Amino acid sequence: MIPPEMTRAYTPTPPHGPALAAHVHQHGSSLSVAHMPHAGNSGSAATVAPGVPTGVTAEAYDGAVKLSWTAPTSTGGTERVGYVVQYSTDAGATWTTVNRRFGETRAVIPMLTAGTSYVFEVAAVNKAGQSAFGDMSAAVTPVASTTLPTSGGNRGHARH
Repeated sequence: MIPPEMTRAYTPTPPHGPALAAHVHQHGSSLSVAHMPHAGNSGSAATVAPGVPTGVTAEAYDGAVKLSWTAPTSTGGTERVGYVVQYSTDAGATWTTVNRRFGETRAVIPMLTAGTSYVFEVAAVNKAGQSAFGDMSAAVTPVASTTLPTSGGNRGHARH
């Protein structure tokens, strides 16, 4: 016989993520478990990591690269999706993660070494986790700044 406490609603709380709610029923010598929507969940699907961003393009500038990409088709059940960007200077053998999350499908990555070839890849992130990184961009090479003066001059500035 199953103890009476096992025939009531049971809501275990896992160490990570939302609780699973179920109702356990005894039918003779067998049990059945019925799923119950979690309070505040309204029966909606659980949140999962988002899909993979696609179409990463990169455009080189003075010591920086401007990126854009297409958002994943699945947000994983959340409205907010952020993005993580990585770059490689050895055609993808090793990667460095940019120390910032981006909230839109574009980013400018500054302070890159002029004359060095870079490739980039992007992953989507929501509260449930991170997607895989998508295909890498074509290689781009930032150029040296051409906006700095090349000779003397304090044009417009008085020296005291």
